[in-house]
Amino acid sequence: MAINPLGPRTLLDRTFYERRASEKNPTSDNPEMTGLTRRIREWCGIRDGQRVLDFGCYDGYIVRRMRSGAKIQGIGMDISHRAAALAKYAGRRDGLDGLEFIVAEGANLPFPDKSFDVIICSEILEHVPDLDRVLSEIGRVLVKGGRLYATMPNSLSDVWHPFHALCQRIDRVEGHLRRMTRGEFIAALQRHRLQPVRVQYRGFALSALWYSLFIYNPGVKRVGISLIGQNESLFFSDSHGLLPTG
Repeated sequence: MAINPLGPRTLLDRTFYERRASEKNPTSDNPEMTGLTRRIREWCGIRDGQRVLDFGCYDGYIVRRMRSGAKIQGIGMDISHRAAALAKYAGRRDGLDGLEFIVAEGANLPFPDKSFDVIICSEILEHVPDLDRVLSEIGRVLVKGGRLYATMPNSLSDVWHPFHALCQRIDRVEGHLRRMTRGEFIAALQRHRLQPVRVQYRGFALSALWYSLFIYNPGVKRVGISLIGQNESLFFSDSHGLLPTG
């Protein structure tokens, strides 16, 4: 199966992700993130008492929003020490209990079998060098009948050609190792007994505008950050959407 590899890395580069964590802005409430968290909550049926893993959590935004809406037992995991520290800070600032943030990588998850009811991998699987190993570990720690929310950037064969250059720039900046077609991604999941029960293709046009006009535009980015609010400013200073079931 062709998975469209995009880079030479075969091991996770911790230095790269520590640098990216220092460069990124705090995640804020905006239409994109509000829609994402609503989709995860609805697709995964987030409810009180569930054990939820946010795999590649950065500042813990997603699992914090899940905890705000339900009394879950949440763990946020990231390869970056800085990201985990930011997530811990934000959790304390938000007054949220029932959350833990740790540093770990996906090829060797530090959890017993069947530890989680829900696992969230939002914009993460394109970064891991050994996708099959990570999916195997996810399947191991997910309970039978559990839910995995996972995304993957569209293969360039599914992207309108004028957007290819921007996609390739995003891949370089963010450290993406792969893009996949819908069929390739589903096949990868099924190899590890993760059966898709809901699939949504999301076009790139709005994301392209977001990246071009905000994420990679320093001037606009500075203005946007100034509007997020004092708390978030202090915090900063210190595709395919699939819902497989185990």
